[in-house]
Amino acid sequence: MAGHFYMKIIFLTLFSVLSLASMCFAHIDHQIDLDSLISLSNPVVSTLEANEQVKVEIETLTVSDGKVADTIDVILDAESFITAGFDFRIGIDSRYIEILDIIKGETPDSCNWEFFNARKVESNSESAQPQSLWKITGLAKVSPDMSMPLCFSLNRKSSLLRIVVGLSSSIGATVPPDHDAEIFFLWESCRDNIISDQTGQLTLVSKTVRNGLNVSSDDLIIPSSRAGAGDECVDKTRKNHPIRKVDFRNGGIRFEMKVEKK
Repeated sequence: MAGHFYMKIIFLTLFSVLSLASMCFAHIDHQIDLDSLISLSNPVVSTLEANEQVKVEIETLTVSDGKVADTIDVILDAESFITAGFDFRIGIDSRYIEILDIIKGETPDSCNWEFFNARKVESNSESAQPQSLWKITGLAKVSPDMSMPLCFSLNRKSSLLRIVVGLSSSIGATVPPDHDAEIFFLWESCRDNIISDQTGQLTLVSKTVRNGLNVSSDDLIIPSSRAGAGDECVDKTRKNHPIRKVDFRNGGIRFEMKVEKK
């Protein structure tokens, strides 16, 4: 009996060390997925009503002077669903604008989530490779101890992350952009663009994907990698299969010409 107890202590100690190592080296090449979300004390049960709307939106920034040096929020709007983790893949195609950095949004920052990692990655898509692609992961709880984050959500619309944008260094600030710059969600695997509850067993994926820049062309062809999670990502024969619930909305930067009156 005592031997079993000490083996359990050793296992928990090793698990803690491995979890901390994962957090330290995640920026190199390690990906922490949402299955590592751990809760050891009275988990808060997420509720998800049948008609509940869950929205994740990249905001649109309007620029009239041609100068771009700002942040664009990615906003979560969920009614009763308690979000405790997310994994996003976000890209941009503009040769004028680049993503300089991605930082914590209001929720992970105010709630003191344990893990947040954003890094530039290479695209695996052969048909629609973006100019720049970033992978962003946030987890409220990672380490297997009894501590808890200050909160999981703010019970209102709030940002999960902030995208820092600026004029591309390869073009130079003297060249005014001649078109809007869309920032969009990209799907290259079933692990992309998902949100999870505290247990890690209730996972939400895309239901719809909308363009926030009001592209008017009727002939616009949307690559499959930007149309949402594929049917293979929702296997209803599996227990705790992902649920199609999230309305993703792309955003970006809209440029307006400033006309001075004489």
